[in-house]
This record gives sequence, C-alpha cells and structure tokens, in this order.
Amino acid sequence: MIKSMTATRRSKLAAKPSTPQVAAKEAAEMSMSELQTEYANRGYTITEAGGRYIIAAKGQGATQEQLKLFSRGRVNDIDGAISELKRQRAENEASETLHARMSGLAFHEMSFAEWQAWEKIHKDASSLLDKAQKELFPSANRSDLRRKAASHPNLLQGYIHEAAVEAARDSGKPIPAAVQAEYPELFKIDETTNL
Repeated sequence: MIKSMTATRRSKLAAKPSTPQVAAKEAAEMSMSELQTEYANRGYTITEAGGRYIIAAKGQGATQEQLKLFSRGRVNDIDGAISELKRQRAENEASETLHARMSGLAFHEMSFAEWQAWEKIHKDASSLLDKAQKELFPSANRSDLRRKAASHPNLLQGYIHEAAVEAARDSGKPIPAAVQAEYPELFKIDETTNL
C-alpha cells in the first residue's frame, strides 16, 4: 500500500511542473514510512526517536555521521537535509585534516590564518598566543599591547603573531613560506648586506 502511494505521488509530481512550494507541500503530506523510502532511495536512513529525527548515510558503521533534526518541516525538505549532512561531513573532514596538519606546530610555524582556523577547532590554540605574549612581552600588560597593536591589521592577535615570527626569524628558526608570505617586510632581502 505504501509503495503504491509513493508511486502515485511520484507520478503526480512527474505529471505537473513542481515548484519549491508544491514540493514542500507534497513532502509535508508524506508519512514517516514514505519519508524513509524517499531517504532510502537516495542512500540515507531516517529514524525518529524521542521527538527528533536522525538522518545518516547507509552503510557507515558505528561512527557514522548523523544529522539530528527536531522539526518535521526540516525532515520533509529531503534535499535540504541531505545537503546539510554533506556540508557537516565536509566541515568535519576539513577540521580533521587541519588538526592533523597543525598538531605539534609552534606558533611561528603556522600562518595567522591557519592559527585562526586552528583556534576555532582546538581548545588549546589560544594557549599558543598566551605563551608567545608572555615570552615576547613579559612585562607588558594586555591594555598596553592593545594600544601598540591598534594599527595592526589583525589587531592584538596579529601583532603578537608577527612578533613571534620576527623573534623566530632572528633566532634562526625555519619559517614556512606561507608565514613568510604574510609578513613580506620581515623577509625582504637587503641587497647591500645580502640579508
């Protein structure tokens, strides 16, 4: 019975031009089993538990990524829910890649943009900034540093990062090309002294 209802609904949709409003209305009229069939046809599962809907890709073991939705309206937007799950998966993969690349790097070894991205996903990232501030400006308080950094394009954090890069350069530590590109004035070659 359900399959014939789904087939009937599909034939109705195919027979008339669909607008987003019509498609949303048709989806709103779908039962849970019809929704499960539609998600399954696209390679996903949907379950309802305790007032929330859980959508996941089929065949992805126990650690599969899931999208939890609390609104039937969002569940009914099948394309939107699948797009959101894919976006979430892409963000998680990007975070894992960034984490693998950034783990163990010193503050001066990451570009400021990389550090900002790292700070969003790693709770200890700000400790790199604090450590650099204490090492580079041991007697300065935060408000004095803010005044000095007011003209820096990235304000206080950028000011401290640039100072850390400069200190690392002066002590002979290797500086990655991406970091050098952020502060070209620190890495200009002086033609007269070959520095």
